[in-house]
Amino acid sequence: GGRQIATSFARHLFEQYPEAITFPDANGDLPFFTLISDWIQWATEKRMKDESKTNYAARSDGDLDNSIFYDSSRGSKRFRFPRVELWEEVEWCFLMISIELDTLARDASLPSFKTRSRLQKDIDKREELIAKVLERLPKLYTTVLLLEDDGLDSRARALEMDLFKRLLF
Repeated sequence: GGRQIATSFARHLFEQYPEAITFPDANGDLPFFTLISDWIQWATEKRMKDESKTNYAARSDGDLDNSIFYDSSRGSKRFRFPRVELWEEVEWCFLMISIELDTLARDASLPSFKTRSRLQKDIDKREELIAKVLERLPKLYTTVLLLEDDGLDSRARALEMDLFKRLLF
């Protein structure tokens, strides 16, 4: 349906103008980053709200109970870390950025994909894109690691995308 059409359209745009994703719009936002930023903000606010509800029980020696991940005090079944869900639209944005990284990698030998920095050093456009992701979305990787195990392998799917593989390096 609509997602396949949008993906096909975006792929076509990336092939015609691969550097477009590295240029901000009139508001200073990069393509796909606004929605991802909104998701990270939602997850952060959810975490803060969840943390304010959680009352960690201390043992008599002052340490937290044995598990640093699971709050087993007083019959509670709450996790100490928030359980974040992956919005479908955000996963699509991750996919689009990953496709763009693939497009830039495939065509990296073309001269138009190299830029000169102030130090006159060649910068790979893939590295530039990853640097912009890290600069504008500093909590991205952490938020993805907080994805809940929803039976759909959302965390694993996200981490398998080229975007997150490149973020690790």
